[in-house]
Amino acid sequence: MEKKIIHGFMIACLLLLSACSQGEEKAVVVEEEGSIRKIRLGSGPLSSPDYAAATFLCQSFLKYHTGPTVPCDTMVSQGSMHNLLALHEGKVEFGIARADGIYRAWQGEPPFKNSFPELRVLFALHQEIMTLVIPEAAKLSNLRAVQGKRIAFDSKDADNARVILDLLKACAIEADQTVPYGDQKIDQLSQAFKEQSFDAFFALLNHPNDLLGSVSQEQNFAILPLSEDCVETMVQSRAFYDKGIIPGEIYPNVPTNIPSFGIRSWILASTEAPEETVYAMVKAVFEHIDELRKIHPALHRLSPREMLPQFSVPYHNGALKYFVEKGWFVQER
Repeated sequence: MEKKIIHGFMIACLLLLSACSQGEEKAVVVEEEGSIRKIRLGSGPLSSPDYAAATFLCQSFLKYHTGPTVPCDTMVSQGSMHNLLALHEGKVEFGIARADGIYRAWQGEPPFKNSFPELRVLFALHQEIMTLVIPEAAKLSNLRAVQGKRIAFDSKDADNARVILDLLKACAIEADQTVPYGDQKIDQLSQAFKEQSFDAFFALLNHPNDLLGSVSQEQNFAILPLSEDCVETMVQSRAFYDKGIIPGEIYPNVPTNIPSFGIRSWILASTEAPEETVYAMVKAVFEHIDELRKIHPALHRLSPREMLPQFSVPYHNGALKYFVEKGWFVQER
C-alpha cells in the first residue's frame, strides 16, 4: 500500500555538501537476500543533460552510499520512450524520461499496450521549454500574431511535434504554411533566417541552448512570451506540462526572463526497486546538489523545490522516506 504524503515544501535553506567523485562507475557486488544486484540507468544521447545527470547519479551513489556496494552503469539511449519501454520490460532498473511520455506509460496510451501501474518517480530534473523564435524581419510581437504566418518546427520529432500542435490547437492558431525541418533541426536556423523561409520557429529546448546561441551571433531574433490565457488553460489541463521560464541575458536582445511552459524530465524506477537503494540514490544527489548543478548548463538552476513538483505518477517510497526526513513532504498520521 502506498504511503499517504502531503506535498508541503518547507525549505528555508539547504546545507550543500562537498564535491562528487568523477571516478569509475564500477564496484564489487555484495549480495544480500532481497537486495538489488546491479543498477542499469537508461539516460539519453552522450551530449544530453540526461546522460550527464545519469552519470552524476551513478557516481554520487557509488561514492557516498554506505551500504552494500552495487554496480551502477549509465546506459546511453535514444531518450524518453526508449527508457520507459526498457524500464517496463525490466531491461533497466532506473531511467530518465520526459513527463509526457511518463504520463502515456502510466495510462497505457500508445506506444504502450498496457498501463504501467508499478511506475514511480524519484525527482525531476531540467525542463525543455517551448521556445517561440521570431526573426527580426517578421516583426511579430505576440503568439496571436503568428496566425496565418509561416511556422517552422521539427516535424520528424513526433513527441515535440505533438506538443507544438497541441499549443496551436489550444490557441486556435492556423499556419499559412508549415515549414518542416526534419533532420536539419535547429542547427539550420541561421541559413533559414538568411533565406527568410519562415516567420516563426517553435522548438522545445533546454536553455541555454548552444545552437540557438550560435545563431544569435549572426542573426537578430526575438523570443516571444507564451503567457496568453489559452496557454495557461492548456497547461492547467495537462498533467505533464508546467510553467517555465527562459532566462534573460543568455541570448542577445533577450534581456529579461521570458514566461513560457515546458515539460520536465524525471528520474524513474518501478516498485521493484528496493526502497533502501532508492533512498540512498536520492540522498546522494540532494546532499551534493551543488555538484549536480555544475555538470551541464541546463541543470544550473536546479533546486529541491523545483525538483519535487506534484505529478500524477506517485513518488517511490524510498524517495519519500528521504523527503519526509528532510521535512519537505509531510506524512499523514
